[in-house]
Amino acid sequence: MIIAKYARAVRRSGAPDGCAGTEGVNAMSDLNLCYGCMEPLGSDSVCAHCGYDQNTTSLANYLKPGTVLHERFYVGRMLEANGEGVTYIGYDTSTDC
Repeated sequence: MIIAKYARAVRRSGAPDGCAGTEGVNAMSDLNLCYGCMEPLGSDSVCAHCGYDQNTTSLANYLKPGTVLHERFYVGRMLEANGEGVTYIGYDTSTDC
């Protein structure tokens, strides 16, 4: 079983230095972000920015997109896996980026 070692926070496209986040987010349940690019997601299950389908199944050995780590990191899709660990796209709610 591969164990996740890394979570990579990606600055949202168009965000200025220092990261611009979602305004008015009070809880993790308020986040409605695409698991593929961490851009705000509308009511569709397919992202208008990157085309990622939120209903895509994930492999059992990896973290499921939407997993919350330490009540802070919102995990998106897996970017890469190798013999040393797994890299995910993520969102850091403490810095809103």
